[in-house]
Amino acid sequence: MSSNSRIIHFGFVDHEEYEEKGKRKHRASCKFCKGKAPKLSEFCGTTSNFTRHLQRVHKAKWEEYLKGKTTINSSQQDLKGFFHPTAGSSTDGEAVPMKYKQTSQRQKLISAEIVKFIVGSSLPLSIVEDKHFRSLLQVLDPRYQPMARSTLTSKALPQLRAEGNKKVMDLLSQHNSISLTTDIWTDRTMHSYLGVTAHIMGTNPKTRSYGLLSVLLVCQHFRGRHTGERIAQAFDSIVEDYNIGAKLG
Repeated sequence: MSSNSRIIHFGFVDHEEYEEKGKRKHRASCKFCKGKAPKLSEFCGTTSNFTRHLQRVHKAKWEEYLKGKTTINSSQQDLKGFFHPTAGSSTDGEAVPMKYKQTSQRQKLISAEIVKFIVGSSLPLSIVEDKHFRSLLQVLDPRYQPMARSTLTSKALPQLRAEGNKKVMDLLSQHNSISLTTDIWTDRTMHSYLGVTAHIMGTNPKTRSYGLLSVLLVCQHFRGRHTGERIAQAFDSIVEDYNIGAKLG
């Protein structure tokens, strides 16, 4: 066990890593303050803030830590359990599981499902930074590294959108006759939107049943006056983007 991990293990709980302004950081709550002090944080790989906190606020515990540090000699099995924890490893301060790498398939799978959950349930993007949501993720899999909101907006969502667009394009390319419906509306904050939906007769890829299929092509901001000419221009641009002009009927 490294000295960095040892001091976290000794005096802190709810340890987690996160991303801030493109840099990896970690934070944890002091065991001995019992929720009376805010979480301590600093860059990953360093523990100076945690060390200073014990030295200044909990001197007796710091002395206890130093004594234990000189005599600690964990068994090989304990070391194996630390460096290769299971998904159900304890997170109550008795263990500090090794986090998944960002390239880990498990890390990618959980992140992808979280993005689908947010989009499918129309949840606010800020949920990824909500402490209760992060606590839930920590319980479900202590090795998972929660994504930052910046990662969600700059990488995860654009990737999901690109994958969705490809599926739509593939579906439309398989049919020669497509009908479109459009709608334009203004919400209570006076923001206008234009929506265009494609309709085709075909086999549902999920249910394998034949019938009417409808797929949303766009739902985008519509700025300016709602004149017929401007709506037509936006509509034609969408048709061109999806290359379906010759299939409309």
